[in-house]
Amino acid sequence: MEATRSSTKMSEPDSVGSGSAAPATSGVVHGGGPDSDMDVATLEDYTPNEPATKRRKRDKGEKNEAEKPAKRPRKRGRLEMMPEMNLDVLFHILGFLHPMDLLNLARTTKAFRRLLMQKSSAFVWKTSRSYIEGFPDCPPDLSEPQYANLAFYPHCHGCGHTVPTIHWRLRLRYCPGCRKEHLCDPRYPSGWGIPSYFDRVLLPLPRERIKISSRRTSYSLDRHKLNIFLEEFKKLPDDKKDDFVKEKDLQWDAIEKHATECEAWHKNMTNARKYEQETMRSARGDSLFDQLKNLGYQPEIEFYGRGRIEGFELQLFNNTKPLTVKEWDRIRPGLVERMNRHRLQRIEESVYNPRRRLLVDIYNRYVIEPAPPGTAIDLLPHVADVAHFTPFDAIIKSPEGTEVTADSFKAAFEQLPSLARAWRDDMEAQISALVVCPADVSDNETPLSEESKASNRLELAIAVFTSRANIMMFPDHLYQSLYVRPFNLHSGDLDYTEVHALGAKPWSLTTTSGSQAIKLFAPAAYVVRASGLNPRTATCADMDRRNARFLCNECPAELPNKSVLTWKGAIMHVYKRHSGWTSDQEKTRWKLIDDSRLPEIQALERPAPSPGVRCAFCQIRVGDELAGTYFLQSHLAKA
Repeated sequence: MEATRSSTKMSEPDSVGSGSAAPATSGVVHGGGPDSDMDVATLEDYTPNEPATKRRKRDKGEKNEAEKPAKRPRKRGRLEMMPEMNLDVLFHILGFLHPMDLLNLARTTKAFRRLLMQKSSAFVWKTSRSYIEGFPDCPPDLSEPQYANLAFYPHCHGCGHTVPTIHWRLRLRYCPGCRKEHLCDPRYPSGWGIPSYFDRVLLPLPRERIKISSRRTSYSLDRHKLNIFLEEFKKLPDDKKDDFVKEKDLQWDAIEKHATECEAWHKNMTNARKYEQETMRSARGDSLFDQLKNLGYQPEIEFYGRGRIEGFELQLFNNTKPLTVKEWDRIRPGLVERMNRHRLQRIEESVYNPRRRLLVDIYNRYVIEPAPPGTAIDLLPHVADVAHFTPFDAIIKSPEGTEVTADSFKAAFEQLPSLARAWRDDMEAQISALVVCPADVSDNETPLSEESKASNRLELAIAVFTSRANIMMFPDHLYQSLYVRPFNLHSGDLDYTEVHALGAKPWSLTTTSGSQAIKLFAPAAYVVRASGLNPRTATCADMDRRNARFLCNECPAELPNKSVLTWKGAIMHVYKRHSGWTSDQEKTRWKLIDDSRLPEIQALERPAPSPGVRCAFCQIRVGDELAGTYFLQSHLAKA
């Protein structure tokens, strides 16, 4: 049953005849109307025996301080004739309404309230209740309107918030906040004034087992009913207290039995409603998928499956309303836009990625073979860059259904040497643009030549770069796979789909987060200057021939690990131990050791560890790291 608009509003407590009344804070209906037979023909003619409403006398000429607001025109039609209807006919019609609709009707006008809340109208509520399958009869401690309000009014009896939980034994609906205010623990806190009689006898009041957390439950009493019970108990003479407690025990047993029946009915109704909603959602999903198939998205539905499509469009599919033409026209543009993105993702995964993996296998075989005569180059690009070269990209992204084999890439591989040289020139040009000598290191009479080749600038000793956790010198930075690692990619991105097949992103000085991948390490220029060479012209080969040794003036002399450093060791020393360097510090950091002591120093120096080896038979490409002897032996065994 879907509640009408008025069912969502808080109302004054309703009443029906005499009998057990719920606490005022509960919001349930209470007693009040007369119990008399009606001999009236219509609802408008019916007037109960009630005292006239008192009105304040006004002097002649007295006017209201504020004018009354203008009355809105009454909406004619719909139910305006109901008050003029014959009562027998009206009662017959009301018997077919749902109990919640009767409650809403009783809260519309005073006339309907007087009619439906009197005790003689209970048969209307019974008739209405009889149409609900399996609904238990009204218990003796509640009136028919109270029972309907408890079972069907979906709001908290304390604050009015919507709450699904019904406390059948307490005859209440409470939200978690109101439960703390209106319910109490039956373990008798101190200061409650519980008579000593109940030290040996359990309080004969209904209690509800309420789930407090995922692992904890607690029994609770209605605080208002407990206070009423204690007041009645204290007024009784001692010889009647036992009978009074026994009577309450019997009432408790009856309430417990009825509450168990109501819980079973409510559970069945909830399950039936869930099944009904699931059926409606499934029917709506079928309609949506039929529309998507008509638009040509059958391949996407088969690729992702209905479950994933429903997860992508949860707001559209998790709805019980039938799909109408008007709604479809409204949601179609946005849905088509999102489905087109899913189509691109499907094509990337199911069409392009198998071709990329085929290219990876072919490229791996190409690298381990000697280069054709006249095509050898000292550094090949990563396969991620090769896949983006125009001839290879055209093959990978050929239309769906085109058969792509190893022979399809033969013509593209014939163009690879020239493509790789152009890629290498572009890469060196981008890196060399970062090589800038600090102005305070050398005179300006020997500027860096802007017209010189990029490779010449990269051979300078100051061409030292840092990344997130590494420092690189020429030509090591050319072989590093730093620029192609897939940083900050999400599994839903199209880039991730490509990277998953190729193992990297194309070479770039900009990471996926938008930051610069490497930066020039300026302290290298101060080391070159300390050796006596010009940082603007000195190359790595010049520094190796100079073979100078340095001491760091910033490190204490008594430092145990203070040692004499080569020029590369000095640069590494600043990177690791003086990360907060400044230009003023670098000007005075280094002490150049006299060359006459060089033989003595070299005799005490330990040989530098081998950085690793590469296979001399394979062509070198970006991303091929230096390996140890064991891995080289394994590589040669597989080749």
